[in-house]
Amino acid sequence: MDKQNLAGALSVAGSLEEKVVAVTGADGFIGSAVCQRLLDEGAAVVCLVRDRLPRQRSGLALRGIAERVQVVYGDVCDPRAVEALLAEPLGLDRPVDVCVHLAAQALVNRAYRAPGQTWRTNVLGTLVVAETCQRLGVALVGASSDKAYGALGEEFLPYQESAPLSAVLPYDATKACADILMRSFAMAAEMPVAVARCGNTYGPGDLNFSRIVPDTIRALLRGRRPIIRSDGTAERDYVYVDDVAEAYVRLAEYVLRERPRGEPFNFGSGRSISVLELVRKICEIFGTPDVEPEILGTEPPHIPRQWLDSSKAQQVLGWRPHYSLEQGLEKTIAWYREQRETWLT
Repeated sequence: MDKQNLAGALSVAGSLEEKVVAVTGADGFIGSAVCQRLLDEGAAVVCLVRDRLPRQRSGLALRGIAERVQVVYGDVCDPRAVEALLAEPLGLDRPVDVCVHLAAQALVNRAYRAPGQTWRTNVLGTLVVAETCQRLGVALVGASSDKAYGALGEEFLPYQESAPLSAVLPYDATKACADILMRSFAMAAEMPVAVARCGNTYGPGDLNFSRIVPDTIRALLRGRRPIIRSDGTAERDYVYVDDVAEAYVRLAEYVLRERPRGEPFNFGSGRSISVLELVRKICEIFGTPDVEPEILGTEPPHIPRQWLDSSKAQQVLGWRPHYSLEQGLEKTIAWYREQRETWLT
């Protein structure tokens, strides 16, 4: 049996059925997708949610799973809230087996405007989660980012897990620090930890319209030209949200089965596309190929070019993206059209 088939067989054997999985940041775009995928696997899911959002803004409600999970309300930086999530799983008669830590300030441009808040949430929040997991004996799957690698030279492309974490921009640096922090706990405390470094995630349910995919679709639905705030040349690796959710499920299985000590995994499409090309592709799939975006060129600096090598995830976890960019964008555009009355205000 080759490595890929072996990994797939092990994944089935390491099912999360009857496991208790805690998810921080569970009401967000990625968090709610991960919760849905965990429920599909038969796991019991307990969630840390910061804000009590109206149903039309809640990721869990939009996915129709709000009544199928247990929720603890609180800030990820509050040790009491994290303790309540991991030590007292709301009447369940089983302890938490693994925590999938997704809570973060996830917007790159907001990190320029509010670096202190971003450092607090992304680094202090990760410290609180890691310390609590260590004390309670809970395995940890943490969210890093492809941005943690920073702007490495062309010789490093596509980025592999062995590449240095050289991030210096505000958001990127917080993700690099959180990445190192989680792996440091794994080594010092001998706790099982795996770290996900995902590409730019897009898909149904993303209501942060500062991001290029939902903002472009919203503009087209309103009959307006899309706006690119950068110069449009930056190249990124875009991966569909359901593929990312699958990645976290496979990592949760892996960390419980193999007890890795801070092992990182890349999850991406394996290709890059510029922001301008992406917007034009969205316009084409939407049915308005002649619409040209307005390019403002006003955003602060970003990493010029990056994409990920996910061969390790394929070989070890049996993971590969199921959706091409075109397929993912088609499903995403369809969702925003169907949910127009929910979000278009």
